[in-house]
Amino acid sequence: MGRKLTSSERARRDRERESERIHRARQVAARRAAEHAQRARAQQSQTEADQAEVADYVDFVTSLSRFHTQHASAHKVQSAFKRAIPFKPSRPAPTQPQLDFRPDPRLEYLTAALAWDLDQYCKNMKQWRLWPFSWFNKTSAKYELFKRDTAAELDQLKISEASRKIDAEKRLALTLEAFRVATEQYLQEMELEKAAHNALELARLKWFGKAQEGDTQVMAEVCGIAFPMRFSLDEDYAVANPTDSSVGYRFPNSGTLHVCVNLPTGIEFLPPTGIKMKPAGREMTEYANSPKKMVEAACSVICSVGLAYAGLAFQLLAPLQSVLLEVGYAGVDPHTGHPQDIVNLQITVVREKWEKINLENIDPVLAIKNFEHRFVSPDKTKSIASLIDRQAVEWATDDEKREPEARHIATALVEMLYQ
Repeated sequence: MGRKLTSSERARRDRERESERIHRARQVAARRAAEHAQRARAQQSQTEADQAEVADYVDFVTSLSRFHTQHASAHKVQSAFKRAIPFKPSRPAPTQPQLDFRPDPRLEYLTAALAWDLDQYCKNMKQWRLWPFSWFNKTSAKYELFKRDTAAELDQLKISEASRKIDAEKRLALTLEAFRVATEQYLQEMELEKAAHNALELARLKWFGKAQEGDTQVMAEVCGIAFPMRFSLDEDYAVANPTDSSVGYRFPNSGTLHVCVNLPTGIEFLPPTGIKMKPAGREMTEYANSPKKMVEAACSVICSVGLAYAGLAFQLLAPLQSVLLEVGYAGVDPHTGHPQDIVNLQITVVREKWEKINLENIDPVLAIKNFEHRFVSPDKTKSIASLIDRQAVEWATDDEKREPEARHIATALVEMLYQ
């Protein structure tokens, strides 16, 4: 869900995000330094390792312009959310106890020994069998004595085992009774849980149905759960992740959505240094990312993130026909010194045109030209005049104090979006 934030609250959140971004940048730099030192020590398969790392870096750079392709299609999201979620017990069922009795291993040995003939006895007990050694050794007499002693020991062991088994069966009877009681209690609890789950499911489906019918309050709740969007980036190179953006939203009517996205940074999405293979192709080398490359990457991020938010809104909300997006970052007004949202991209995305775009093949910087838009490169000092009233929007927050019904709805929607 969301709530309105004061200027001081927004400023505090922006400072916290900036602190986190700086901390992450330092972590990335330290991690890169450690990896570089490890590479210097490693000699075997260095070329293959370098090629793999360069490929990872190239994939990372590419991913900065592919945020708009990271999430499911409208059909998948809406059809998945309309399906009932199967009930899952909160805990496993009690395990039925088993008879805790293992026969004494001597029982098997004595039973087998009692059946030995003289030849087997001599072989197993290392006694003389051939005459006259067996006569001098009194082997036959020893065999008969062994048979009597074995029979007596076996009888005594059988009595002891029978008594021990009776005790184990008594213990099992007691645990089975406890198991029966626990199972009855478990089934009763699960019936209550299932009934509560079914009630939450009915409420969830009804809630989502209202959003598809154009209830702007429910549509705003959908955005409050889905925003900020979650994006995947290679943490080995990411200095800033658009997931950490501040996102505000407002529905003037059921067909129109206003969204303002404040990215965690204005321009620093590429790490200060990149990596590439040397001309000989045997090892990699680091190079400084030029200001031009930093700006190009930031432009790609801004445009791709803007298209991603428009796409997600269209995916989730059938009545929605247009999205006014403003993407930038939290800055400072040079005239007053007060906090101000710097707007780099202002675009109105219309569903009819959006659905004709092949997202997999577009360059986001060029794709925004399909729509009415204004764009200012993040390396410029000026900002686009905002058309969205920042004081009227609701800002997405991680509200952990939701009621059970709202928590169930939020969990289901997030899992379906980001599973």
